[in-house]
Amino acid sequence: MRRPRLVVVGHGMAAASLLEHLSHLDARWDVVVFGDEPWPAYDRIALSAVVSGERGPGGLEIRDPGWYAERGIEVHTGVGVRSLDPAARRLRADRSEIGFDACVVATGSVPAVPAIPGTDLDGVRTLRTAGDARAIVRRAGAGGRAVVLGGGLLGIETACGLLRRGMRVTLAHRGARLLDRHLDEPAAQLLRRELEWMGVRVLLGASVEGIEGRGRVESAVLAGGARLPADLLVACVGVRPNVGLAAASGLRIGWRGVVVDERLATSSPGVFALGECTEHRGRTFGTVGPVYDQARVLARRLAGDPAARFTDRPHVARLKVTGLDVYSGGRTLPSPGDDEVVLRDDGSGIYKKLVTRDRAVVGVALMGDLAAMPGAGHALAHGRVVDDGVALLGGIARSGSGPPPAAGLPADAVVCGCNGVTKAEILTAIGAGHTTRERIGHSTRAATTCGQCGPAVDGLLAEAAA
Repeated sequence: MRRPRLVVVGHGMAAASLLEHLSHLDARWDVVVFGDEPWPAYDRIALSAVVSGERGPGGLEIRDPGWYAERGIEVHTGVGVRSLDPAARRLRADRSEIGFDACVVATGSVPAVPAIPGTDLDGVRTLRTAGDARAIVRRAGAGGRAVVLGGGLLGIETACGLLRRGMRVTLAHRGARLLDRHLDEPAAQLLRRELEWMGVRVLLGASVEGIEGRGRVESAVLAGGARLPADLLVACVGVRPNVGLAAASGLRIGWRGVVVDERLATSSPGVFALGECTEHRGRTFGTVGPVYDQARVLARRLAGDPAARFTDRPHVARLKVTGLDVYSGGRTLPSPGDDEVVLRDDGSGIYKKLVTRDRAVVGVALMGDLAAMPGAGHALAHGRVVDDGVALLGGIARSGSGPPPAAGLPADAVVCGCNGVTKAEILTAIGAGHTTRERIGHSTRAATTCGQCGPAVDGLLAEAAA
């Protein structure tokens, strides 16, 4: 008897997580995956580390080709899907046409490009793919001046990475403060101070109106006419859901993304969508946490669990720069009726903030000391009521003693936010004989991306060995 065929369009981190969960659930599907990049799914979060030189351009693959082959998953890399016919349940790729019983659209997002003159000049880049990272590294090798547009997470990580490469870096941000979606004014000021101390020139309220050069970038032109010399310009001004295929196929598109319900189903029967291309209840997704939640739910649905439902949680963000620790989640800019606990030591570069509503945690911001991240993050994800916000934040001193960072957390708490790994999954791996951080990483991928959860993983290892 023929097994039903599942076709996945897109092979990024969302699709890889879905396949991982399906393999654990022993779902009875013949799976075919199409990815338009020349590599299988890789750790896109680590691209800024490639720019900085902290990781090489190789070895980013989430799973090696043998993993897919062992599970009977047919993977086509460097192959784009040209059309999708939901009614006929067929799709046409670059070199083939195939039928399906169910299809998952996981086309991700594409970088936003400023609508200004000069973006087509040589040396003007975005950072979204492994190919982008390689091109930026090649250009940075010549040294010189770099201009990075955008004071969000990726912009700051890219600026710091190019600084490590030896370039003179200017970070130009249109907003009045860095990470303006994540940090309040005092925390943003502290972050700016740290960046400038590292050597990054930070310009706020800086609107770039054009890029000039004779064949290649030479300068960025600010409103008012001032020019920023540039041998490389990297635009990190956001992303937008990649909905071209879905829209052409007649799937319902909302404000920005492919509309899905709690089952991750689209408007066409048998077609699901996953990841950064989706829109759920008017909200799109630019961080990995909710994307991994979607992958878990959809895997359960495809494995026959009718009770699986996607529920959006407060989004969290982490800045992945060595020596510059920032975490934020939920509502860090309080609304009327919210309460705040703020712990601040400018001399040590520490800032901790908890926002509550009726004593339930609705927002967290941490800078300089992330030891409270697992506990505070879990309290945020579940809207937990807290009686002692200072204790939850761990006080003002830098953590260096006391219980392991993950001690006392419930089993479902996410310890590794980059890869969506829970405490229970880490403990299961430890029980299976993985007794070092490296082996835990190989088994679960915890602590393999930004490394900020490494102390929590070490704490669980120590706790298990005690």
